[in-house]
Amino acid sequence: MLDVSIRLRRSILHNDLLQLTRLLKNHPKYLLNPDALANSSLHLAAQSGHLPIVKYLITYTPHEGSGISRNANGDTPLMLAAEGGHEEVVNMLAEMFGRLDYRNKAGATALILAARAGRDGVVRILLDGGSDVDAVDGLGNTALHYASAYGHLKVIRTLFESGATFDKPNRQGFIPEAYSYTKQAEQYFKQLVQEREKRWIQESRSRAETPIFGKSERTTPQRQRASSGS
Repeated sequence: MLDVSIRLRRSILHNDLLQLTRLLKNHPKYLLNPDALANSSLHLAAQSGHLPIVKYLITYTPHEGSGISRNANGDTPLMLAAEGGHEEVVNMLAEMFGRLDYRNKAGATALILAARAGRDGVVRILLDGGSDVDAVDGLGNTALHYASAYGHLKVIRTLFESGATFDKPNRQGFIPEAYSYTKQAEQYFKQLVQEREKRWIQESRSRAETPIFGKSERTTPQRQRASSGS
């Protein structure tokens, strides 16, 4: 018969909740069951995107009772789910633990990993949850650097809409646009920059023209003559 730890991992990979509950009922000490890379049961379930297994592990057992688990690379279960694009799992882990900006050993956050993998839906969930859009990894790269480098146009727009700094240099001095994957991506990036700058100008003008007591405070020829006494 296969070792309990192997059977447990197989039940997670196959999304077999019934088998998992039976194994843990008879062998509760295998709950965490870290593999060679220190991935816990929750890491494996999150990476596979198996929501029922994730729910069981964090709701009916004290899986993360002693703190957020990390594997050998410093990744949390949320990071693996984010990189894999498993939106329901990301949403649940974010709501349960609310710690979105943990960093792995490379300095990457869940948002950076999701942006690099082109997971636009996950990027939106993390940003809505309060992730730092301009967080940098160990190389000084932001999520926008990676989205640009891998040509993920939807992610680029989402990051722009969330106020990402488009001219933030990394440790080598390169801004996100410099890593544009294709000429099309470069043009798209420039278009978004122009749209933002145009919006800033419009907003500045709107603030300057905001009426006070129902009237605009802009100087008109009539007001100028009146103030000069002519």
